[in-house]
Amino acid sequence: MTKLDERSSRKLKIRMHGILNSTMVSAVGYDLATKTLRVKFKKGAIYDYRRVPTEVFCKLMGAGSIGLGIHANIFDKYKFVIVSKPKEISVEEIVEIMKETEDEKVVAN
Repeated sequence: MTKLDERSSRKLKIRMHGILNSTMVSAVGYDLATKTLRVKFKKGAIYDYRRVPTEVFCKLMGAGSIGLGIHANIFDKYKFVIVSKPKEISVEEIVEIMKETEDEKVVAN
């Protein structure tokens, strides 16, 4: 996957939707005009994924696990811009996130 040049970022009209049942994602939004998917992760990072078809966004919003949906359908498939970098986290927090992600996989299956 490649990172788009920061200069290509423009003011987007994205309404964010809070995600309550995810250990990975706190909110997602979509700009219909530019087909930009914005993902705000629990640790503070915000990414804009470019040229994401509306159908993919709708499928993502209907997924049982938004984190797994992003992992399977967005990562490594769409170019992105980092809007905001994550806050620094400890090794213990990383281990906890990994455990929670494994729990999501078990529930999703």
